[in-house]
Amino acid sequence: MTKHILAFHKLRLFLMIGCDPRERVFRQPVDIDMEFWLKELPKGCHSDELNDVICYRDIVLDIQKECQDKEFKLIERLAYFIAERSIKTAKERTSDAFDIVVKVTKVHPPVEHIHDGVSFTCHLHVQ
Repeated sequence: MTKHILAFHKLRLFLMIGCDPRERVFRQPVDIDMEFWLKELPKGCHSDELNDVICYRDIVLDIQKECQDKEFKLIERLAYFIAERSIKTAKERTSDAFDIVVKVTKVHPPVEHIHDGVSFTCHLHVQ
């Protein structure tokens, strides 16, 4: 089965995240990577029209808006929240089935000797 992939990498947001309430006092950098695995070739490949594709700009703006004033304890919850929001936004542009893969990386976790962050990847299938 052929897959067509729309992806963006390292969307950096500064969010209130952490299990300990003291961690959530200051915003921390979180990187977001996202992939849409499309079974069908997007119509926009032929039409060259933005309305015929999932718009990554809309996805990014929605993520920024929806996350900026929320607090999260877990990167797992954040990844799932972002996936759910992004599915909703993507479904405004396509009725085709797709998979979404969201990777959230907490850049500076409060654990000694972790130098490149800690991440969680959420992979969901959308009919």
